[in-house]
Amino acid sequence: MAQRPRQTRLQFQSEFRPTSIDTMAADAMRQLAGLGRQMRQTTEEIGRPIVEQEMAEMGAKAAETAGTIDPETGALVAPPEFKKFGWGSQQFNAAVRKGYEDNLSTSVDTIIADAEAQHSDDLVGYENAIKGSLDGLRASVPDAYKGSVENMITRVGGRAARNVAERERVKILEQSANNVITEADRLEKEILQASRDGEDTAELYGQYVVSLTNLADQGGVDAAKAQARIDGLADNMVVEGVIGEFNRAITAEGDSKSQAFNARAIVEKLRDKPDKRLTPAQNDTLLNKLDVQVSALESANATAAAKLTSDEMIELSNLDIEIDNAVLTPKELSDKVYDLFDRGVIKTADGISSRINKINKGLRDGVRKNTGIAAVANQVAGQELPEDQRNRVLNQQDVDNYYEVASPQLSDNDDIRSAQQTGIVVRTGYVPTELRTEIRNGLVSQDPAQVEYAVETIQRIQEVPGIGESAFSDSEVAFASQVASLAEYLPMDQAIQEARNITATGRPQQKAMVEARTAQIKDEKDVFANAYQDELADNFTAWQFRSESDFKEQGAFAQMSKDYGRLVEQFYKAGMVDIESAKARAMGLIKANWSEGEFGLMKYSPERFGAYALPGTGDTSYIRTQVQEDLAAGGLEVAAENIFLEADAETARTASTGKPSYRVLVRTEDGTMMTVDLINPDGSTSSRFVPDPEQGRLDQEANIKAAAEAGLTPYGKPTGKSYTTLTEEQQDRLRKALGGSNSPFALIGKGVESAKNAPSKVTPKNVRLVLEQTGVPFVAGQLKDAFRFIKESVKQASDDYVASLSKGKSK
Repeated sequence: MAQRPRQTRLQFQSEFRPTSIDTMAADAMRQLAGLGRQMRQTTEEIGRPIVEQEMAEMGAKAAETAGTIDPETGALVAPPEFKKFGWGSQQFNAAVRKGYEDNLSTSVDTIIADAEAQHSDDLVGYENAIKGSLDGLRASVPDAYKGSVENMITRVGGRAARNVAERERVKILEQSANNVITEADRLEKEILQASRDGEDTAELYGQYVVSLTNLADQGGVDAAKAQARIDGLADNMVVEGVIGEFNRAITAEGDSKSQAFNARAIVEKLRDKPDKRLTPAQNDTLLNKLDVQVSALESANATAAAKLTSDEMIELSNLDIEIDNAVLTPKELSDKVYDLFDRGVIKTADGISSRINKINKGLRDGVRKNTGIAAVANQVAGQELPEDQRNRVLNQQDVDNYYEVASPQLSDNDDIRSAQQTGIVVRTGYVPTELRTEIRNGLVSQDPAQVEYAVETIQRIQEVPGIGESAFSDSEVAFASQVASLAEYLPMDQAIQEARNITATGRPQQKAMVEARTAQIKDEKDVFANAYQDELADNFTAWQFRSESDFKEQGAFAQMSKDYGRLVEQFYKAGMVDIESAKARAMGLIKANWSEGEFGLMKYSPERFGAYALPGTGDTSYIRTQVQEDLAAGGLEVAAENIFLEADAETARTASTGKPSYRVLVRTEDGTMMTVDLINPDGSTSSRFVPDPEQGRLDQEANIKAAAEAGLTPYGKPTGKSYTTLTEEQQDRLRKALGGSNSPFALIGKGVESAKNAPSKVTPKNVRLVLEQTGVPFVAGQLKDAFRFIKESVKQASDDYVASLSKGKSK
């Protein structure tokens, strides 16, 4: 094999030799690398602190709730995870640790503070309270923080435990001190009593000294105070021993008077020659105690000497009661006073004079009171005062005294009682204080009957000139007025509730609503005041089958409109949902209380009261005859058709009884209406009329009998179409009047349409015109039959005329 030529190792010199190779690119790269290193260094110098600050803030934010107790779960909130790499990780971790440990420290503080607050002086209770909470906290803390937690618990818990233990020691000491002091107080009393009784006190005194000394050693009581108390007891033991000797000496013999005498002598002797066994201070104490004791004994003897027997005390007490109430005459009372003095029951001159003065004063007061009561009684009864009292001026006290006597004698019937009370006010010019209280109690009562009584009495007293305006407060008058108004149409309990809604001042919302609706009523007249009459006409003309103009011409229409408007506004202000509801309710009440009857359209018409309508016929025409007869008895002759009844406030008040009273109106020759008074059977006058249905029944029976004899059916109750209460002459005159050319029902030449409408013209006004044309007077019981006769006659004539015209056309 051929051998390869041997190669020799090249040798290099360790030196740099320039060559002709181009190094510009390499140099540029080296320059760029240097610039990169410089840029990285600059970026780190500027950006790293910023990042580290941000990471520290992020760590603090992340640890905000770490180490706290979750309020919902009760668990300890864990710390965030540490960051292992990157800029700011060290700062983030440090902030997390600090935030977690801070919150953990707060949790530990809270647990310990709560336990300390609950068991401030009970070490066992405190330790039991924190044990479970702290053990749970220890278990929840990551291992990295357990050492810190233990340091916190040791630092805070140790201080709290020491405080609790100290307070517990003080408490125990205080309890011990209280027990020792209580026992010392008991021992003091026992030792002093034993000293006074002359018994041996060495053992008890030794217990007393030992217990107080030990307490002072423990700090439960000031040592100086304890020693002062021990020394004071020793002094008192000596004094009490001498007092015991003193008591045994003076009680050895004699009665209480001689014992008191001997005791006083010993005290004075000791005052002159003090007991040598005692110090000056002890002698002073002894004399003070003995002086008080002897004085008490002397006072007891004096009291016993002056003390009455139980029978004497009862006798003297009865005398004083008799004097206060003037049970006996003044002479009898005075004799009893002097008799008791002579017997030693009254022991002093002052005991006599004070009682005699009271008897004389009672006599004077009684005379004045009785004179005033008699004067008021005479004035209320309308009797003349005795001559020596005619110049007497009554005062409030006189009326109050009279009412106190008269009140139990007034009627139990609320309506009669109210009238009697008003009579007292009218005749005296004063409202008795007790009456005013009765009324005010009635207003706030939950009993509708009592409220009604109070309201009616206020209404009556309000009508008394010069008194009613100031007798009651504005709020009382307003409430009473609302109740009285609403009670004319509503049951009393509903009227009271509505009135309270309107006048309530204690509820801001109610008051605001009433004020707002009051303003609305005032502003919107087209909806309220200006609409009332038309609304009534729309409802009542359809109901009564008459024209609106005829309806509005009636005098009662104005009063009905006033009632309707008042009800609408009261209901609206009381809180009804809207004005339509208020008007519907008001209209329903108007229809229920206003009606057409014997005396035309009126409220509380007699026909509505069963007590006034005659049985069988329901007739009330007898009332007009009774009024006519009562007026004639007083010398006033009035045609029956000119007599009317008027319902007023008194009618409303008495309507609830089922037998209301009315005012009487008569129409004069010039057409005006005037009120008149009636003559009562006893000769007195009255402005009120109450129908007598029993007399009306008797008159009805007499008429039935008379009509039967004449073959007629009386009191406006025709058989078929026969108007049997009208005589043949009256019927003939009516036919002639209807057939006359001046009759409003003349049909000839009127045309078919007029003939058809003629029956609708039969109104009370036109009927009166027909009756006047006959020249024949119609009595009250015949007016209804005349109306029916005319209406049937016109209808028949209309039907006949229309039929005849139709018959002519058919031919």
